[in-house]
Amino acid sequence: MFFPQRRSALLVDFENLYRQCGEDRFVKAIDNWMLWLEQGAFETEPVKRNFLVKEVFWNTQHDIYRLEFQRRRFKPTVCRAIRKEKASSADFDITIRAAELRHEYKNRLQEVIILSLDSDFSSVLYHLQLHDIIGVGMTDPATQYAASFRNIVDVVIEKGDFEAAFQYQPRKRGWFGRVESVVVEPAAAYAPAVANDAAPSAAAAPKLDFNKAAKLIAKHAEENGFRLIGKERVRKLISELPGFFRGGRPWGGGSYHSVLQALVVRDGRFSIERQPGGAVVLAFQLPNSRRAS
Repeated sequence: MFFPQRRSALLVDFENLYRQCGEDRFVKAIDNWMLWLEQGAFETEPVKRNFLVKEVFWNTQHDIYRLEFQRRRFKPTVCRAIRKEKASSADFDITIRAAELRHEYKNRLQEVIILSLDSDFSSVLYHLQLHDIIGVGMTDPATQYAASFRNIVDVVIEKGDFEAAFQYQPRKRGWFGRVESVVVEPAAAYAPAVANDAAPSAAAAPKLDFNKAAKLIAKHAEENGFRLIGKERVRKLISELPGFFRGGRPWGGGSYHSVLQALVVRDGRFSIERQPGGAVVLAFQLPNSRRAS
């Protein structure tokens, strides 16, 4: 059976995670949390990752861990301490690198994961999302910006979940792994199929309510001050509506573009824009008071 993998890039802010996620414990558990990321275990519906890029950013004092990360095929980058002694400038270097990846891996990169509890990365992740690249970031629920960060970034890794991944072990399954015992219930008595019990066809499935979808997206844009909304964010906002999956297909059984066109018809504040590079996004006309400068 074929299991699709998402082509991803991983950028690690070492200084930030080392200080906030257990110091040496974070380093010693690298194999555990890397496997957790590769298997997509941080998502409700896990998608395995194929990391085209793995890079870690630190300052000179942490270069003692170079071999540990190189063994896992990470590319280490030493950042200059330009703010104060022992402080890393990794946030600048990671932001620039994330923006470069879109051009370097054009049409191949599907996702960028930035492992850092620094909220400054929300801007570059939002930028990537407007170019059909899924943005994944981290947040600490205890911080005041956590809620707004979740509204910006496509996929969020919670600090507690990441720390729990230091103990991550995948479930063994298949012929050679441990298989949990299964209680087999007696087979039910055979009964002939009844015509009325047949599964509903795609034609009988509920249709996506585009009026409700337009209201949901407009509310999200107004509350967060978004003029542009990328494909993955549109999908997340309306995927729980009845009819989004129709006949086993997303987007109401149609396409992303057909959904955008329907939204434009329902709300005159929406329009469709094509970004440099070809990505298509949904644009929203914000009130004058909320427009970005």
